[in-house]
Parts: sequence; C-alpha cells; structure tokens
Amino acid sequence: MNTILERYIEEEKINKKRKERILESEEYINWLEAYTQKKGKFTNDESNEENVQSLEALYLVIEEYGEENYIFPSKTPFGCYYTVKYKDTSYNIGYMTGQGIFFYCEKAEEEEESKLDFKNILEGKKELKTELLNLKLNKLNLLLSELSLNLPEEYLKREVSKVYQKRKNSKGR
Repeated sequence: MNTILERYIEEEKINKKRKERILESEEYINWLEAYTQKKGKFTNDESNEENVQSLEALYLVIEEYGEENYIFPSKTPFGCYYTVKYKDTSYNIGYMTGQGIFFYCEKAEEEEESKLDFKNILEGKKELKTELLNLKLNKLNLLLSELSLNLPEEYLKREVSKVYQKRKNSKGR
C-alpha cells in the first residue's frame, strides 16, 4: 500500500481516538486551561506531548459541533478559529496555513461575540437557534421544491443572490 495513504489512515485513526478522549470528560479542557495559563498561546507543532498534539482533534470536535449548529469559524488571512468558552475563560482555537498547517490555542479577548460553550459540546447539546434554523431551512426547502417545478435553477439562484445582496447592503448601512 502507498506509504502516504498508510500514514493518512494512521493519522485519522489517531485523531479519532483523540476526539473520543476529548469528548469523554472535562479532563482535556482542564489540561488546556492550565497549560494556556502557563504558556499563553501555543501550537501543536511546538511539542510532541500527547495533549499538545491533540489540539487538531479538539479543533475537529469544535468544527463538527459548529457545523451541526450553523456556527461558522471566524476567518483570518491564513486560517480560521472558533471562540470557545469554558468556565469564565474564552479561547480561540484554530488553524493557520502557510508552508504547512498548524493548530493553535490562545486566550480570547473578552469582546469575542460568537462563543461556543464547551460544556454544550461535551454534552452534545444543540444551540438555541439550531432548531429554529432547521425549521426555516425545511420551509425554504419545500418552497424551493415547489418553485423548481416551474422555474429553471439558474433563475432561482439569481433571485436568491439578489435577496442576499439586498440583505448585505442593508446591514452595511
């Protein structure tokens, strides 16, 4: 078998185990809290320690939760991050790309607006807006299904784009 493929498969297995360990208890997030107090910002490429290496798995856990709840990461010029609250502290957990990719964690500024509660992630608890968004998306899906019977897809896309553009312009004022 191809060694690159074998390495990828092995990394996926390791990340799966790490994600499971992160979701089992508050042990990892407690470690993260203590480590961040001691080190400040850190990346997964600065140490071979298992918990530091698990930063990628933590990001993937947060990303999966965010996608399920229509919460998207904040973008940066070279990557993105989620702001996660645990107890009274918020953290930016994200990745940056360049010649490679690395994952990082740092304490967040208090004014970060879209914070995910780590306890909700651990418990698999839905965000309040998720059910409302699911209902609205189902209604939109039904409406589009009815409209698509009589209208070409390009027309529907154009009209939806117009609505988004109007909404974007009205928010910018």
